[in-house]
Amino acid sequence: MPNAATQNAETASLQERLQGTNIHPASYLATDYLNHFNEVMMLLEMAIEMPEMLDDAAEWAPKSYEQHYRDSQLGEKELAIEAYAASAPEYREPFDALVDELNEMVLSTIEQAKEVVNDPKPENLVGLLESNIPEMRKTAESIAAVVNGASDVGGQRGADQVIADETIAQDDIDALFD
Repeated sequence: MPNAATQNAETASLQERLQGTNIHPASYLATDYLNHFNEVMMLLEMAIEMPEMLDDAAEWAPKSYEQHYRDSQLGEKELAIEAYAASAPEYREPFDALVDELNEMVLSTIEQAKEVVNDPKPENLVGLLESNIPEMRKTAESIAAVVNGASDVGGQRGADQVIADETIAQDDIDALFD
């Protein structure tokens, strides 16, 4: 088992290698993973107008963070996998729980949609998708909040606060150009 000095050196080395990447320096996670979910949510949104898109959505399957990066063409994929393994429990546990929740939401929505896609009332499919997709988006935003350093998305510092912080920061930037 490594001693404290070795662990500190490894952490410092990892922190240094994270600089200039899209991997968050506090959470050790990257938002690129959310592309896996964004693609299927986009297909489900398209299925509202084009039900045949459900066939493409039905081909989607959950992927772990590590598998997503192993399969990717991103140059920093090995670093992303290493950083994920070193992510502190305060980030990794809510991240993993939210990913599990979103996986279940997507799979359940696809199964339900396949059951009603041929329903004589197309509004049943539309209603299902229009009610489920916003919840999926909200969960994806919570995942992004954790990636971006929020460790208690269920508490006071959730996705809404991260979005508010980013808005304030953008307002400050905009004021520089006024």
